[in-house]
Amino acid sequence: MQASASADREFRAARDREPTVRAGLFGQHSPDGNLNLNARLEWRAATRWDGWPEPDVPAALLLDLGLSRSFAGERFHIALTGRNVLGAPEQTHPLGATLDGRLFVRVEARF
Repeated sequence: MQASASADREFRAARDREPTVRAGLFGQHSPDGNLNLNARLEWRAATRWDGWPEPDVPAALLLDLGLSRSFAGERFHIALTGRNVLGAPEQTHPLGATLDGRLFVRVEARF
């Protein structure tokens, strides 16, 4: 019974570290079936991790943009994704890195 109570406390402590509010919008557009454009805007509330040396994780407003295109009957696919294109300080853990904007490129070939 004691292990169960301890697990419950750990679960509640972990849940309390999650942002209390997350709000976002997502949009997607495909003008011709081969080109896909998408955008996601998300706001995360600040969090506090009691017991850590620097317990506060700031709120963040994040904008992600994506572009993907298929070629040759969908045999080739290229995708560009910009994560946090506004460059807002993004941090998910008090001891974690503060992340700036990032660009991801993916190329696929299917045979």
